[in-house]
Amino acid sequence: MTAPRDPSQAKERTQMAQAQTVDDAPQSAAEAHAISDMYLIFLVGEEEYGVGIDYVTEIVGLQKIMSVPDVPSFIKGVINLRGNVIPVMDVRLRFGLPARDYDTRTVIIVLEVGEAPIGLVVDAVRDVREIAPDCIDPAPKTRRATGGLPVTRGIGRPHARRDDDTQTEPVTVILDVENMMRSDADTLERAGGAAPAADPAAAPSADADADPPAEPAPAGH
Repeated sequence: MTAPRDPSQAKERTQMAQAQTVDDAPQSAAEAHAISDMYLIFLVGEEEYGVGIDYVTEIVGLQKIMSVPDVPSFIKGVINLRGNVIPVMDVRLRFGLPARDYDTRTVIIVLEVGEAPIGLVVDAVRDVREIAPDCIDPAPKTRRATGGLPVTRGIGRPHARRDDDTQTEPVTVILDVENMMRSDADTLERAGGAAPAADPAAAPSADADADPPAEPAPAGH
């Protein structure tokens, strides 16, 4: 016959499990905090820009971009990424910099802001970097177009490189991607709305090949 369980042992195991849960909670919170301080750093010209890593869904190589009408020049068109139509913005043109030919380093950073995806064409991706909030200075105030929102959230201060303390990283412009999306919301909506269906190879309906209905015979006189 199986010996009865000792209630004191069961209580001890419960207390140990509760203690383990309490120990794990700060780690999870710390991990979430660490992610909020991580930024994907990319290059536009010689300048470094950063976007929060929590907005980034993927980085894809340059691919066929379908042009759409009635949008500003910095909206290059849309891409079909696994059945999802995503508007593509050239960051260089968006910031008023001269256009340049795309090359092997040019990539598209796909962001998800709310439920709205957008692809950013950048000159190159640098790395992923941790920038603590106390290392980000307020963005300088500049004149913006009427109704425009500031797309610069702050300036990440340079810090010493780990491999050589005599050198420092350049300053990083931290972008406010949510404001960027709001500022260009109408433009991005037009770009997405002008695109064809994401899956042009969809099978036709069962009635697609059916003969059109016969026209009614004219009424007799």
